[in-house]
This record gives sequence, C-alpha cells and structure tokens, in this order.
Amino acid sequence: MDERQWTEEQNYLHHVQDVLDKLRHTAEQATDRRMRELLEHRRYMWENVAHDAANEETRILQAQHVSDLASQEREHEVLQNVVRQYERIQRNPYFGRMDFHEQGQQTAEKIYIGIATVREPEDLSLLVYDWRAPICSLYYDFSPGAVEYNTPEGPVSGTMTLKRQYMISGRTLEAMFDTDVRIGDEILQTMLAKHADDKMSSIVTSIQKEQNRAIRNLNHRVFIVQGPAGSGKTSIALQRVAYLLYIHRHHVTADNILLFAPNNIFQDYVSNVLPELGESNVLQDTFQDYVRGVFDIDAPFEDFYTHMEGILTADEGSSNDKAAAIAFKFSHSFYECMRRYVAYLGEQGMPFEDLAYRGRPIVRAQRMTELFYGPLKRYNLPARFQHLTSYVDRVLHKVEEKLQQRFEQKLLAKNNYIGTDEEIHQMSCSKAAKVVRELKSAFRRQIRSLPMRLYVQLFENAYTWSAVTQGLTCPNDVHQIRNITVETLRSGKTIPYEDTVPLAYLYSTVVGPAVKKDIRHVLVDEAQDYTWLQYETMRRIFPRSGFTILGDMHQSIHPYMNRDEFHGLGEVFGEGEVAFFRLTKSYRSTREIMQFAQSVLGEPDVSEPIRTSGEAPAVVRADADTVREAVLEHIRRYQAAGDVSIAIICRTAARAQSMWNALPPDVQAVLFTKDDRAFRTGVVVVPSYLTKGLEFDAVIVPDAADYKVNEKRLFYTVCTRALHHLTVIDCGGAELLREAER
Repeated sequence: MDERQWTEEQNYLHHVQDVLDKLRHTAEQATDRRMRELLEHRRYMWENVAHDAANEETRILQAQHVSDLASQEREHEVLQNVVRQYERIQRNPYFGRMDFHEQGQQTAEKIYIGIATVREPEDLSLLVYDWRAPICSLYYDFSPGAVEYNTPEGPVSGTMTLKRQYMISGRTLEAMFDTDVRIGDEILQTMLAKHADDKMSSIVTSIQKEQNRAIRNLNHRVFIVQGPAGSGKTSIALQRVAYLLYIHRHHVTADNILLFAPNNIFQDYVSNVLPELGESNVLQDTFQDYVRGVFDIDAPFEDFYTHMEGILTADEGSSNDKAAAIAFKFSHSFYECMRRYVAYLGEQGMPFEDLAYRGRPIVRAQRMTELFYGPLKRYNLPARFQHLTSYVDRVLHKVEEKLQQRFEQKLLAKNNYIGTDEEIHQMSCSKAAKVVRELKSAFRRQIRSLPMRLYVQLFENAYTWSAVTQGLTCPNDVHQIRNITVETLRSGKTIPYEDTVPLAYLYSTVVGPAVKKDIRHVLVDEAQDYTWLQYETMRRIFPRSGFTILGDMHQSIHPYMNRDEFHGLGEVFGEGEVAFFRLTKSYRSTREIMQFAQSVLGEPDVSEPIRTSGEAPAVVRADADTVREAVLEHIRRYQAAGDVSIAIICRTAARAQSMWNALPPDVQAVLFTKDDRAFRTGVVVVPSYLTKGLEFDAVIVPDAADYKVNEKRLFYTVCTRALHHLTVIDCGGAELLREAER
C-alpha cells in the first residue's frame, strides 16, 4: 500500500474525529446547560415552594415541580448517554471500508463501517455506516467482485471494488489491510491471540461470514444455532440482539428482549458487549428464577448447581435410584407422559376441594368438577379456571350479602348498646367482607397448589399413571422412581431440580401463566442443558415471541441429559417455525487444545480450529500429595508467560473449596461459587459446571482422574475454556485420558 493511500486514510480519520469532536462538544454543552437548569429548578423549588403539604394547592404545586424535575433529570441522563456514545465511537470510529459501485450509478461509493452511524453536521451525509445497515452485510459476506444485498425495497446489485480493514486507536491509524472474503487473517489472528479480559467484548470488527448469516437471519420465529466450543455462539447472540434493536428500533427496546443465561457469573461476564455497541443491556435471568417469578412459586426449589453437585458427589451405589429418576424425567418419554397427562386432566382427574366456612361447604368440590368438565369443557385448562374463579366470586358475592344480614341481625339483637344502626350496619358489612376475602384467598390458594397436587397424583395414582404412560418406554424400575418421587414431594423438603421443570410445565399448562406480551424476543444460551419440557414451558409463557436458541450438544455438561433433545425442537415449536443453523469453526482455543479436547470426546471433526498453533496441552502424572505443587508450578509458569486469567477448574464445588484452601496466600486466588455474581480475572478456582460460556487464558484441571466416562462432555467443556494453555493433572489413571489414547 503506497504512501499516498496511507496519507488519504489518515486524513479521513482525522476528519471523522474532528466531526466527532464537534458533535461531542455540542452534546457536552447541552448536558451542562441541562444540569444548570436542573440545579436552578431545585433551588427555586426549595426557596419558593411551600414545604407544608397539608394544603391541597401546595400538594398539587409540589407534584408538578417533582414531575418537572424528573423530566429534566431524564433529559440530562439521555444527554450524558449521548456524550458517552461519542466518546466510545472516538476510541475506534470505524474498522472497515468497502467501495461499492451500485448497478446503474456513475461512480463507486466509499463506505466506512463502524459501531455507529456518523454524519456530517452540515449536509447529513454519511461518514461512517452502522455495521447493522443492510448494505454493510456485503462487507462480511463477499470478496471484491459482483455482490448483492437485500433491502426492504428488494435486492440491490453491484460491484465491490475494494475491501479494507483498519486497526485504529483514537486519532492514530495503526494498520490497514486490503482483504478477501474473510475478515483478514492478520487482524483476526491478532485478536484471537489476545489475553482474556474481565468482560466479554463485541466481535463486530471480526464477524465472519457464517456468523454474519446467523446474526442477520430473521426469516424464522425460532432460530437454532449449533456450534462447537469457541464458535462465538454467545457473541452471535448479543450481536443479534444489537441487530434486532437496530432493525426494529421503532417498536422494540432492550426491555423487550430476555436472555436466559446459565448463571449469574455469566451475566456479569457478558455485560459489556451491548453497551460497547451503543445499546442497553437486555433483561437477563436464569430459567428457574424467571419461572418462579412468573408463577409466584414459594416452594423451595433445588437450583441447577446444587443438583449438579449432588450428582457429581453421589456414591456409586447410592446414586442408582436417583440417577434413574433424573434420566427418566429428562427423557422424551417423560415429556410425552406430561403432555398426555395434561390432556388427561382436560377430561378427568382435577382434585378439587370443598370451599367451606366453619365446616359448612360454600362451594362443593363436586359442583366445581361438574362445571369444569361440563359447561366449561370447551375452554382450555387455564381459561376454565378463570371462568371457575368468576363463578366462585359470584357465589361469594351472594354469600357476603347473606352473612352481612345475619351479622347485622345478631348485633341488633344484643341487649347492650354497641352503636347506632348505621355503625352496626358498617360493622356487619366489614365482618362479612373479611369472611369472603378469606374464602376467596382460600380458593386461590387451592388453585395455586394444584400443580403440586397434580404432580404427586400422577406418580401416586396407579390408574392415572397407567392411563398416561400406556405405550411409552419407561425404565424397569419406574415403580421405585414413582415411590421416591411421592415420598420426596410429600416430605416438604426442597423440591429436586428434576421435578421443578415438570412442575413449571404444569403451572404453564394447567393454571396458566400471565402471558409475557412485553417480551418480543427470547435468547437461550447453552441450550443443550435444557429439556423439552423447559422449551415447552417457554413456548407457553412467550407464545408470540421470537426465539434464538444457541448451544452445542458436545458441551452438554449434565451426564443424564438426552443429547438428542436439542435437535428435535421442531416438535415443540412447530416444524415450520424452526430454522437450524450450524457453525463449524472454533475461534477460542489453539489447534492443539481443540485436538486434545476432541480426542477425549471421542468424536473427531467436531470443529475446525481457526487459531494458529500453540503449546500442546500438558498432561501431568502426579499423586495426591503432589497435586498442589503441580498446580502451583503451572500457575507461576503461565503467569510468567503473560497469562492474565488462569482458572483452576475442579470437577465439584467441594473439590474447588479444598483446592482453594490449599493454595498459599501469595497466589491471591479467588473461589467462584454458585452465589457469586461477578466475573474476575487473575487466578480463580471454579467448579466445572459454573464455567459454561466463560474463557480463560490458561486452564488447569487438577482432578482429571475423577471424571467418569459418562462425563466426557463435561470434561470436554472444561478443557475448551482455555485460550492459550491447558494443563491436565492425572493422579489416578484418568479413564477419559486412556480413552483418548486408544
């Protein structure tokens, strides 16, 4: 590239930065002006508005001023955000350029691409295009030559005559490359070789063609992305959010998008991506916490992490019954069993109870059953309960009138004076209303408790069980599974994780959720660790929402999860609603780390590593007494190599606690637990099942011998958290490593 081109590009960068300087300065002036007005308004209010709220006019005046202040504060916050956005853009105003000669036009247009649009203040001409603009898809999808992109008005054809990448820091042009169809190897490999940060960053400057197709696909309501470890699935999810917010900016906000994350640490880890792109963070939650809030469930539920810890620490002999129950309740057969059970309940089996006052039935269970399976049968189950509630309310309204009359007669008949006739009337009304409120509460509690009672009934009632499981494949010890389930649920203890999902499903199908119309799109990350019942529950909570579902069955960390579950979601959402997209490249780990992890998995060609070669994983043979020294040796070695983030990933939380206790204070290691909400760099000790979606410069696995063969996908997931270095310590003849060596 000659000196003239370099000078032209440097001058263009300076011009863009000059424009941004002016725009930022204007925004700063507006922010300062709004702050002065806000302070002046506060001073005026303090000095001139009466503080005695006893007077009605004063209260109205105070409310008006408070409203004005709130409006001014919101405007000030908006202006501050504009200033921050300009500061963010100026750090790297654009990262790419393409020259596009549209068919029928005289000349080619130079299109610079960045994280946000930049215009000339005078004529509003575009200096930098937002990467999400339709025309910018050419940059990610094509090499120079004939190209075409889609717009709302139809396809636009032309020729790309130049494609260029930049490395920019502020006003300095550090490097630029003319490149081909892929984002150039020079910049991509530079980015991949970086050390891990304390937060995930956006990939907008290095989006690859296959990733761009996934980000911009809006043709199906349910879009499923399957990709290996390090293929950028989480990054794609967040860039896709930014793209949705851009395309639908007039009627979709960040508050209309929900991300189901695997844990709280992950939520913190990805919290910078959308703000980097100028968007607000979307709603984030774990599936279990969200469902409990939607259905207002007070029952003590076992969380996923406690559940995993229990599975991984269970004794070989005592875990058989538990393992069989978990495997069955995660299976497709049980999914079909629950669907049949809901259909069965539409015909019979709803266990109503009398609604009584002082032992006298007000609304009999038999009457509720007659209505439920008679006149109301034409409705779905949640609608039946709404109509049944209206019926009970009408009955109780009449009961309230009769009770009021009875109470009033008794009060009037008393010999001693207790008040005027009007006061006695009010007392009787209040007493009758209280009784009816308690009856209404009792009825609603009965309805809210139905999912739990129905779930117990399914396992406890032999006739019901036989009716709904006829023809289904059930385990040989299903009778024992049924007994254990009933015993556990009736004990009043914490509800096991494997039972929380079917309970949530019953809430959504029987009682019915408050449909979340405000959520327009749902993203499910680490989708391989969800069951069909969970997806069915999501579909019912968000019946009109779009879904982006991202996962990799090779990273299914649960040893009893059916690995085929992820591939049959058309049965849940409808075949015509679902599109399936496969990623094949891995950008995280070095080629050597990926090859080692795949050998343990025993399924070759899982992914195509893109990163250049690095150091081969170290397999260290040690005994129980020398594991600590081996861990310390590799921590210091990796720190000397410049690794910022080093994870000691233990199979269980108990083992992580023990390892953390064994490390000397000078290591300054941090222990991650299920209750942590912040991701931190440095040396961390973390249980295996809390590492989903995270990445580290180096990973040390101190207990490779503890992983069982049916946990090979968990082990694969642990190994593929490493970017640059991986050490596996075997102090007992690790079975998985023997499998890999065969």
